[in-house]
Formats: sequence, C-alpha cells, structure tokens
Amino acid sequence: LVAGQDARVAAQTPQPQPEADPAVWHQLRVQSIEQAMQNDELRSAQCELEASRDRYFELYDLAPVGYCTLSAKGLILQANLAAAALLGCVRSALLQRLFHRFVSRTDQEAFYLYCKHSLAGDDLAPCELRLVTQHGATVWVQVRASAATEANGAANLRLALSDISALKHAQADRRESEERYHALVKASLDAILLTVPDGRI
Repeated sequence: LVAGQDARVAAQTPQPQPEADPAVWHQLRVQSIEQAMQNDELRSAQCELEASRDRYFELYDLAPVGYCTLSAKGLILQANLAAAALLGCVRSALLQRLFHRFVSRTDQEAFYLYCKHSLAGDDLAPCELRLVTQHGATVWVQVRASAATEANGAANLRLALSDISALKHAQADRRESEERYHALVKASLDAILLTVPDGRI
C-alpha cells in the first residue's frame, strides 16, 4: 500500500526536463528563416506572373493587328480580339474551327501553299488574301506567318492579320479612274496633249 502511494506521488511530481540542445534550436531557427525567405520569393514570383499576364493581355488581346495560332491541321487554337473582330465572330466561337473556312475560295489554294511552306520553316514574304466574315462580308488582309513548336512538340502556325481593305479599295478606285480617263482620251474627237510647265509634250 505504501509502495503504491509512493508511486502515485512520484508520478504527480514534475520531472526535470532535459535542457534543449542549442544546435537543434539553431537548426530550427535557420529552417524558419529559410521558410520565410521561400514564402517571400513565392509571393514575388506570383506578383511577377500576374504582371506578365497583364502585359500579355495588353500586347496580345488589345493589339490592333489580328493574331491567330493554328494547329498543323489548320484549327484555330488561339485568337485575339482584333482577329475575332476581323472575322465577325465572338472569340470563343472561333476556337477549334478551321481557319481556311474564312478564306475566300479564290485564295484558298494560295493560302494552303503559304501555310505549307511556312510550317516547313521557309521565310516567306507576307501574302495578301480575302477573308469572308461570319456575316458574308469580304475583308482584304495581309498575312504574316511563322512556325512555332509547343512544349509538347506539336507544330503550330502563328498568323498576324492586318486589315488592308481600305488600301485595296483605294487602289481599285484609282485603277477605275485611270481607265475612265484613258477611255475618255482615246474616244475624244479633239486633239489632246499633256505638257509639263516648260511646254514639253
């Protein structure tokens, strides 16, 4: 009975704790500092990523030139807002559609060959072609293409589309005006001479 009481008293008596090892405390402190530094780096990287995303949005989505990324089969993988406006579509409706469906029948063969050579890595001059929008309007564009390889090894084609409709309309108006002028001169019964200011014909 006495032995049992002594055991209970001993159990209730606080036991002296071994002193903490200074090396362990130092290691824990170093780990805590390293963790704080890593957290700061992660926060900084996250801020840089968000800033990069904002720059991407401004440069890609808000660019005045239409940008599209096509798969090797011609499917639209990405398009910015200017490209969607050119084609008369909501951007989400363009994804996974064949780009050549928007190319006029007259220019489809030329566009096919242009894409084929661009995917092969040939450095080609920009080409001009007519696009037919979702609403049936015809838009003249100048196309620049460059091949790209994605992280998964897939070959893509990146297109830059510049609207040159106004230029084409102006050229057509000029040709028409010149044709009318030449027709008028040839049909005239009067003698017509063009001279420079010093009188030379």
